[in-house]
Amino acid sequence: MQAGQARRVDPAGSAGEERDLIAQAWDLAAIRPLFTDFVERFAGLDPATDEDAFVARLRMVHAWRLVFDRDPRLPVEFLPPDWPGTAATDLFIDNWLTWYEAADRWWRGLCAG
Repeated sequence: MQAGQARRVDPAGSAGEERDLIAQAWDLAAIRPLFTDFVERFAGLDPATDEDAFVARLRMVHAWRLVFDRDPRLPVEFLPPDWPGTAATDLFIDNWLTWYEAADRWWRGLCAG
């Protein structure tokens, strides 16, 4: 290589090195069950009352914080293709939005009473 010439990096080799570094820094196999358990626990949950929506949302947020604290929040290209974090994140957002109105209505009623 001549002076001043940039060294070319093989993208596949670079990604492999980065994946190795990530594997040393985070135990993704240990984090995976946190996401899958979250999905199993909160998927398909359909609170029947405003109070149920509030309780479900409260429990979901608490569970999400425990999962989120362990999530390395890596770019998707460095995660396994079947990484459950994406599904868990989508579920959290969908449930939050679905339950928001009923849960908030129950909370406002509780505070007013």
